[in-house]
Amino acid sequence: TVGETTTTMTLAEMADMMRSEYETMIASIEKYHGFYIGRYELNVNGEEKTGATLTNKNWYYLYNQCKGLSASNKVMSRMIWGCQWDVTCNWIANYGDKKNISDSRDWGNYRNSTPPANTGDYVSGQIKDTGSSEYWKANNIYDFAGNCLEWTQEASNTGDRAGRGGVCYYSGSSSPASSRSVNYRANDYNSNARFSSHFNSATLSN
Repeated sequence: TVGETTTTMTLAEMADMMRSEYETMIASIEKYHGFYIGRYELNVNGEEKTGATLTNKNWYYLYNQCKGLSASNKVMSRMIWGCQWDVTCNWIANYGDKKNISDSRDWGNYRNSTPPANTGDYVSGQIKDTGSSEYWKANNIYDFAGNCLEWTQEASNTGDRAGRGGVCYYSGSSSPASSRSVNYRANDYNSNARFSSHFNSATLSN
């Protein structure tokens, strides 16, 4: 059984499914020259909207929540891949707001946030509602740095997945937007997820 779903599949079947989804994502990006990324961390209703941030759910649960976020059959939504996180970091660092992705204290929710990130209703080391602060965004993406650690599909080994972006309990200099940590995917943790979407080529004309 794969996580908190009713779908039963072997590890080999799950590996084949994820490989196929990855190849589909890459093909779509090559064809359409980009992908979408969620503006917010998932809220407690499992939606990509502002509100109380969803926490204490394992990788499996959040992976399946992301798969259900497609606005239509023209796009496919999945938990963000690690390579997409890296591409987004590069975009944030070099375009638009040009935020610091290797020391994110001044634009993320961390225990040692600095101005302007430590203004408003900031409390050191406290998770806040997703999208609650205009100071915690870059290129119109909220809470990419700090707040909750965000699961990705990036694998470290058979049992682990990479969490990205740091968390509010950590330092924004040692666990910035670009940071990577490894956790066992069945662990419930104060983590969240962010989806990415790409065009579903099967439903679009060439």
